[in-house]
Amino acid sequence: MEHGKVRVISFDCGGTLYYEVEKDHVVFHKILNGLGYEFKVAEVKRALDNARVWWNSEKAKTGKVWTESSWIKLLQKMVSNLAIQDMASIARQLANVGYLKPNLEHMKMPCPL
Repeated sequence: MEHGKVRVISFDCGGTLYYEVEKDHVVFHKILNGLGYEFKVAEVKRALDNARVWWNSEKAKTGKVWTESSWIKLLQKMVSNLAIQDMASIARQLANVGYLKPNLEHMKMPCPL
């Protein structure tokens, strides 16, 4: 058995480290509606599904791994599929929703040692 250098460690989050209370496309639909865009849930789902097909194709062709940059590109593709003009700005807003940095200053973590 040959051992090489570890290049990537990827954690399976969805359904493993956390669980979703709403599907991604439903969350994006609500956000887009809040930004003044009026899409049907099915339109957002189709745009996201098509973006995921695109990402899987890119990953297969290039060997790219999932990163924050990949996430932004996938969202840009979804927004592009919806024919939204300000694609980069809207994709950035979608990427940042739900990922607020918590203020942990008040928390004290026990030292395991």
